Amino acid sequence: MPLPPALAARLAKRGLIDKSAHKQPEEEVFAEDYDDEVTEKTSRSRETRDIFHAKENPLCPNKSNIYHDCSMFCWKRWTEPRGPFPLDEERRKRMLLRYPVPSGWKEVFDGGTGRFYYWFMETDEVSWLPPSHPRAKVGPPAAVLSGERRDRRAEEEDSESEEETEETRRHIQDDEVNIPDIPLPGVKIKGRRENMGPPPPKRGRGRPESDELDPMDPAAYSDIPRGKWSAGLRGDGENPKTGVDSTVSGPLYQMRPYPSPGAILKAQGKKKK
Repeated sequence: MPLPPALAARLAKRGLIDKSAHKQPEEEVFAEDYDDEVTEKTSRSRETRDIFHAKENPLCPNKSNIYHDCSMFCWKRWTEPRGPFPLDEERRKRMLLRYPVPSGWKEVFDGGTGRFYYWFMETDEVSWLPPSHPRAKVGPPAAVLSGERRDRRAEEEDSESEEETEETRRHIQDDEVNIPDIPLPGVKIKGRRENMGPPPPKRGRGRPESDELDPMDPAAYSDIPRGKWSAGLRGDGENPKTGVDSTVSGPLYQMRPYPSPGAILKAQGKKKK
């Protein structure tokens, strides 16, 4: 049993064992390159995804929907065809006796939905009901309509990417042409105030002055001269709205803003005289 490396080194240093005896063969470590493996897995997954998107699963019940694109889930989920239902078979036979299939049309079973559809081989048109049925809707198959929808979507994405590229290029050119006039620190630009136009008006704490006449102002619809907010107040110290004595000051005004009963009687006596 070989000695631990630390113990063998101490014993060899003291001369108790030979130095060459405790040396263990060094293992050569090779660096493995996983980039090729990762690249290969990525390319394989992309190829598989492209195959799944390029071809619809014939057993998927949603393939008749033109807005549905089969994914890997569809291929893994729908692996076995659906059989025709007995009740549907009885109805189909009665329907064919009443509305037979015309010449040139072929009845085809769909394993994804478990139903029969009717295919006109010359024009490649299909219908879920016999063409002689009054409610039959004959048209192109869903695969053709879905392919046209994908082509239109690809064209729209290409046009949008071109517009975004052109807009980005235009913004870059505008940024290069319209260089902002930013002064450097310590450098005074002459004539900068003249180019900027008049200075903005000063902003005060009060409301902005306006020469426009308020339509609710009595001066707008009568001969009353235009005045200020205090033009209609009385000058005898009595507020016409509340009856508050504005001449009172001090604690009395703070504690009792309204006039006292004696002041009211005194004011009434003055009015009677």
